[in-house]
Amino acid sequence: MDLHNTFLHSDLDEKVYMKLLPEFESIVQINVLVYVDDLIISGNHSAALVGFKAYLGDCFKMKDLGPLMYFLGIEVAHSASGVFLCQQKYTLDIISKVGLLGAKPTGFPMEQNHKLDRATCKHLADLDVYRQLVGCLIYLVVTRPDLAYFVHILSQFMQEPRSEHSEATFRVVRYADSDLTLQGWCDSDWAACPLTRRSITGWLRMNCSMAAVICDLKWLKGLLLSLGVHHPKAIKLFCDIQSASHIAKNPIFYKRTKHIEIDRHFDRDAIVEGLISPSYAPTSSQLADIFTKALGKSQFDYLSSLQVGHFRHSCSNLRGILFSMKNNMCNYPIIYYSFLELFVSCYLLFSPCFSLTEFIFGDSLVDAGNNNYLLTLSKANSPPYGVDFTPSDGHPTGRFTNGRTVTDIIGQGLGGITFPPPFLAPNSQQDYYTIQAGINYGSGSAGILVETGSVFIGRIPLEEQVDNFEQTRAYMIGLIGEKEARDFLKNAIYTVSIGSNDILNYIQPSIPFIGQHKVTPSVFQDYMLFNLTLQLKRLHKLGARKFVIVGIGPLGCIPIVRAMKLFWFKKCSTEVNELIQGYNIKLNMELTLLNENLGHEAVFVYANSYDIFMDIISNHLHYGFENAKDPCCGGLFPPIMCFKAENDTNTSSVLCEDRSKYVFWDAFHPTEAANLIIANKFLNGDQRFTSPLNIKQLYKI
Repeated sequence: MDLHNTFLHSDLDEKVYMKLLPEFESIVQINVLVYVDDLIISGNHSAALVGFKAYLGDCFKMKDLGPLMYFLGIEVAHSASGVFLCQQKYTLDIISKVGLLGAKPTGFPMEQNHKLDRATCKHLADLDVYRQLVGCLIYLVVTRPDLAYFVHILSQFMQEPRSEHSEATFRVVRYADSDLTLQGWCDSDWAACPLTRRSITGWLRMNCSMAAVICDLKWLKGLLLSLGVHHPKAIKLFCDIQSASHIAKNPIFYKRTKHIEIDRHFDRDAIVEGLISPSYAPTSSQLADIFTKALGKSQFDYLSSLQVGHFRHSCSNLRGILFSMKNNMCNYPIIYYSFLELFVSCYLLFSPCFSLTEFIFGDSLVDAGNNNYLLTLSKANSPPYGVDFTPSDGHPTGRFTNGRTVTDIIGQGLGGITFPPPFLAPNSQQDYYTIQAGINYGSGSAGILVETGSVFIGRIPLEEQVDNFEQTRAYMIGLIGEKEARDFLKNAIYTVSIGSNDILNYIQPSIPFIGQHKVTPSVFQDYMLFNLTLQLKRLHKLGARKFVIVGIGPLGCIPIVRAMKLFWFKKCSTEVNELIQGYNIKLNMELTLLNENLGHEAVFVYANSYDIFMDIISNHLHYGFENAKDPCCGGLFPPIMCFKAENDTNTSSVLCEDRSKYVFWDAFHPTEAANLIIANKFLNGDQRFTSPLNIKQLYKI
């Protein structure tokens, strides 16, 4: 809201009080952030907010600007999963303002052994340019705390900046082109100011730093509690001197610490009360270093990849907050702390804390583009595939449908910001931030059995997909350590959607004199299940704990099977569907045994895609579909495949006019509209669709 008649040019010495109506005192909470003549209002009661704004409108001349969209250079985006802050436009404005829009970005913001405090070059002729640029950067650290130390250093030369300082500032600008958890970090060099050179040695220095960090953490925890955000767990406090943690934890060291007795007792009390939990962080992994000193490129990149808040990402997600205490004897600009803390307090109310990691295994129903990098006949990298996939502006990505897959939609439903990249894509394992979204190992035409899909030449069978996950796990251990990698992997969701191609290979007619003799359906089901269970146990041994195993859908109803069985005008092949139902029953029983035998931490969820899809086909009009037999793209007769000729604006195969009215996208795969229904039942459905619990319940464990 914008206040029209505030007293902008006078000092306000009186205290201002606001009394809430008695009936709202115990249940309603309203938070107001005031910046000059602008107000940001948030709360936990919609009717109270409306009444409060109406009351302010009666008292003052005000204008309601609606939901917060832009404030002090910060873009605010609202979605069902939370509130997101972004300063991309503000960053580009800064870069453009200094004429560096086309300049080559730099890999790290400041030289490691800089001598800015000893600069000898001439003073700048125009001091305002330097001061304005540093002032802009101060506001940028709201969503880019990785720049805080460098802006802090540069702001110390505002009075008499020299050319070296200006060059360092431009370097920072070129770099800028490129469940609630609180954590504290104590840097062993926290008092090493390059200007004042104040220093304290050994564990004495660290205990002083710990006490200062605890004060700030205690204040922040109290602030969050007053806003209705409870943080019951002890806050992990990382420091890189083990003796400091030992002194804080163990009172037997009191004789060695008499000269810092107050700080020692303060630290000890915080541990006993359950406020903090001291943890050792090796110097090489000391995240506070990124806020207290200039680092070399390799160390800066490594620490950046460890940041929980993904500070290098241009748009910060406020749902995951890393509260890094950057205590330093040289004080940081107060404006940074006060503004960030106020913004955190204002928006935490709207944003539940979660961070989704999803590892996906399967076939073309979940493939996100791995087959694009294979020599294979099974590809979806040409139009009209992906025509409704918004993130790619309608261009094909390798997904075998017109839009999102079921796993894409589930990820978004759980709050995922980006889709897990395909494993074979370049830079899919570039850093810790990239892997945080997960990895997609799915491959079109792949199956549980290694030999499945050989007619398409290239594909990645399930066994090889698990091998690729093992590579990812090894990479993560090297990046963040075994314990951290283990904790990370056990909280991820592992979706396995595979088996359809094994069934299709089994039911296809054998070629005379070449085709192999087929085993009985029951033996084939057992063989599939044995190999699938083998890979699930491998994933469990590698650290997976939350599994979603998708049963095989009613393949007897898909266009390609009806064409193979010459059932063009019938809905489904009963023979094929009975084979699948038998397999699904055995799969569900096997998952029940795994839940019983692999410990209380492991949960295997069976996702009943068969019944969901049969319900869609049988009651397609109820779901808003008009056609539940024909593919939207392609046809039941040759050319059955969905494709588009090169450099041709007209689709070479048949394409329906309204894709939202069709259940099937092509002869093999459902449309995005059908995937939405399936994903929603997986996320929120009862035990008819997912057992023993749905995916949202699994995620919250």
